[in-house]
Amino acid sequence: MAFEYAGTDLTAAPYYCSLMSASLVGSLRRSVQPKGVTPGVAIGAGTAGEANIQIEFAIQRSARADVLAALDAIKYLFDYNTAKALKLEPWPDRFWNAVPVDALNSELIGMGDTGETIAMGWLAPSPFALRNTLTTVPTSTITASPHILNLTYPTYLAAGNWRAEPIYIIHATSIVGLLKLENFTAGTSITLTNTITNGDYLKIDVGLRTVSRSSDGITYTPWVGYTAETFPYLLPLVTNSLQLSNLETGTLDITFRERYKG
Repeated sequence: MAFEYAGTDLTAAPYYCSLMSASLVGSLRRSVQPKGVTPGVAIGAGTAGEANIQIEFAIQRSARADVLAALDAIKYLFDYNTAKALKLEPWPDRFWNAVPVDALNSELIGMGDTGETIAMGWLAPSPFALRNTLTTVPTSTITASPHILNLTYPTYLAAGNWRAEPIYIIHATSIVGLLKLENFTAGTSITLTNTITNGDYLKIDVGLRTVSRSSDGITYTPWVGYTAETFPYLLPLVTNSLQLSNLETGTLDITFRERYKG
């Protein structure tokens, strides 16, 4: 699929879009840079800023009226308020979360009345592409403290080339101290500074850098009793060794999408 936005194939009817050139698409990775960072400069270990993605595409139909109808359909599809999945060849296995930011201004470029070329920009909150497939680690049953869990490569984290930001959900049924979750491979951790109640659920969202708790595993509210200078993200292309301390019984669930940089 050459060009997809918000789950819609823009190469199909009624849109009839095609990306203008392989060289343009080939330069996309180099153009996806954190806002304010010079292209080619390493992003580093911290959280990167926004990225601007510039795309040029074309609509070509047999009649001018059909070109305008396709253009109207595209305008109706775009959502300028919410980031949605943007997918491009030659990377059909991944997507960027992005919001279209440029008005759909267009001009005829050498196609007569039967073609339209459009240049648009998307703003991605993160310059990293996400793998289409959501990885769900089988539920880990905790029977002693500390609990060790190895996410073994290449079963896990074999596709991306940048750190993954998982969501951890801990169901605590027998707490013996302040919970601590560590990734020894990455040297990252999070420690609770307040004790939750036996039976509670704790959700740690590394991407959002938030912690929340729930009494039923459905409705979560923010939890502020923790310290986490480095939330426990996952490293690509290696086995990640995790440890959960001070929980004698309970469960641990982990989901994540692998990410791509460059």
